[in-house]
Amino acid sequence: MTRRQLLAYVPLIAISALTLLPLFFLLSTSLKSYAETIELPPTLWPRHLQWENYFEIFHRFPFGRYLLNTLLIALGQVGGTLISTSIVAWGFARYPGRWNTLLFSILLATLMLPGQITAIPVFALWVKLGFYNTYAPLIFPAWLGFNAFNVFLLKQFFQKIPKDLLDAARIDGATEWQIFYKIALPLCLPILSTLAVLNLIGSWNDYFTPLIYLNDEKLYPISLGLTYFKAASQDAAFGTQWQLMMAASLVTILPVVVLFFFAQRTFVNSVMSSALKE
Repeated sequence: MTRRQLLAYVPLIAISALTLLPLFFLLSTSLKSYAETIELPPTLWPRHLQWENYFEIFHRFPFGRYLLNTLLIALGQVGGTLISTSIVAWGFARYPGRWNTLLFSILLATLMLPGQITAIPVFALWVKLGFYNTYAPLIFPAWLGFNAFNVFLLKQFFQKIPKDLLDAARIDGATEWQIFYKIALPLCLPILSTLAVLNLIGSWNDYFTPLIYLNDEKLYPISLGLTYFKAASQDAAFGTQWQLMMAASLVTILPVVVLFFFAQRTFVNSVMSSALKE
């Protein structure tokens, strides 16, 4: 390794260490006893590893149910988003009409509209429809193609598909629907995989939307379950059991961390395929 390369790696390693410091603190605290979590000055690493903290959180609270609820919501949102936005993006990319540009501009303009502005009227709509305290407000909108960011990215990829390839498929007798799901979608698999991972992480970490529409603890996703666990794990004599709280937090973020780790190649392939098509 040359001196220039070494100088380039030093700041990267320092930044990575700062980024991983909260995760290290999370892991360290989750393995401590309660007495050690309130010591001053705090210990960097527990003197005796308390692995039973992880067994206790699953014994005292239904984290398995929270995880299954989260997975159900996330899969419903990701599946609906990919299917609906890909169809909308294909229409914008390959079927230009008189109002195509205007409608696409209006769709992109919704990106500048904060969700808090529409939260109250949308909430009132779902309540009148009778879907309050159900998963419908969390999953159904994903099937309507409203994700403007996904539509924008997919539209760019669909436009890069050679028109001659699509015309050849039409000459061979393929229908428009067959061209879409047998030719266009496989060619855009890298960006579809990337969007699936990003939307899954976003759904997994979503706290605001379930907080509005769900009030039954049995329906809580992991984001709300963690808040419920914090309130329920408080001891009358000692207060919040931070070692249990940190263990629960680590269990919450571990699936998305593992997913992102294994999906790194997907992101690289998406960028490379975009560059090659240019």
